[in-house]
Amino acid sequence: MKRNTRTSSSATSRKAERLVAARRKELAALDDEFFAEVVGVAQAIDALRKALSKLSSALDARQYEKASELGYEAVASEFIFLQRTLGGLQGACLHKEGLVQRLAFELRCPYEDILPKVDALLASSRPIDRKQRMANRKKAAPQIRAAIEALTKKFGNAAETRTVRPRRSRERT
Repeated sequence: MKRNTRTSSSATSRKAERLVAARRKELAALDDEFFAEVVGVAQAIDALRKALSKLSSALDARQYEKASELGYEAVASEFIFLQRTLGGLQGACLHKEGLVQRLAFELRCPYEDILPKVDALLASSRPIDRKQRMANRKKAAPQIRAAIEALTKKFGNAAETRTVRPRRSRERT
């Protein structure tokens, strides 16, 4: 009887692997979503660090009014940006959970049995170590700088030449 159970579980496992593999496009889209959200979170963290650094410098220089202004404007703004990007990341997590739940339902097996099979196919589920993270940053830094400069050239001039809309007069007709 135990042999039959093993055969049945290995057949279910193979069926699960086939079903998960059949969803490669959906998994690739999920991977892209995770990577995009992680980039947004990383940008938000960097912007918040810069704002906090400016705040710290103002406090060190005993410029309390400037520090207060930075706290209410720059730091608060960057924190809100971080929260929004984390919300996007949470949305990606919900999409992944939904996919795993659908697969588990189709296979009539527990969520916990399908999750490792999905994670094995998602590049975004593989953790990176500190050494790899530093190598990625060094490799991407020139590309990011070039992209930012290109966008600044493209949109910087357009932003400076915007016309100011005249205000309406207070008189009502």
